[in-house]
Amino acid sequence: MSRNYYEILQVKQSASEAEIRAAFKRLAKLHHPDRNLNSADATVRFQTLNNAHETLVDPLKRRQYDRTLRPLGSSTYARPPSKPKPSFHQDSESDRRREKRIAELGVSLGQLQAQQSAMNHEIWTEEQRLAKIRAELDSFHDKGDDVAGSASKAKREFKLTAWFTSGESAEARDARERRVAERSAARAVLQKQNDQITAAIAALRSRDEIFMAQIMKEMRELARLNVEQESLAQNKPE
Repeated sequence: MSRNYYEILQVKQSASEAEIRAAFKRLAKLHHPDRNLNSADATVRFQTLNNAHETLVDPLKRRQYDRTLRPLGSSTYARPPSKPKPSFHQDSESDRRREKRIAELGVSLGQLQAQQSAMNHEIWTEEQRLAKIRAELDSFHDKGDDVAGSASKAKREFKLTAWFTSGESAEARDARERRVAERSAARAVLQKQNDQITAAIAALRSRDEIFMAQIMKEMRELARLNVEQESLAQNKPE
């Protein structure tokens, strides 16, 4: 079974939010895919770190996650009311069902966590694309300001020298209008891409929340079954 999120970030379960953020920052630098180009699983390791960080720095997610872990000092929990001791065959059948379910949950959780890591990598990739597109859009706005300033200056100069010249030639005007149209079209394409990627990231995050809810549910069940199994093992006669 995979390590829990505290072990992944190398912090204690009682660690503060600041300690968790500091541990993630240190480990993220160490395991970032850009610094481990020859490692085939670098991206998966990095996304696992990111999953652990996002869960543990969010107070609500952390409380939900902590409930899935095996309780510390479980002996302090009240024992359930005693029940009639099952027969040997009933006990063996129950043990087999429990062990089978634990194995199934282990496989399922491994698959869910792998799928979530892949999805988080996809989110990270889309966010990188979005950042580049927004930078290009910002450069369009900056250039647009420069063009507007230049146009205003040109108009002032034209007024001062209008009696020397007949004005802008048809070729120059056509070239200027063509450049404006090309810039407008390019900006529209980038804006459309920005909107599409933003929507895609929102959809991926929504799916990620569903995965997280299922992971939490299965981890709670697995923790309960493990506690039951340990309790039964301790109470079995030598």
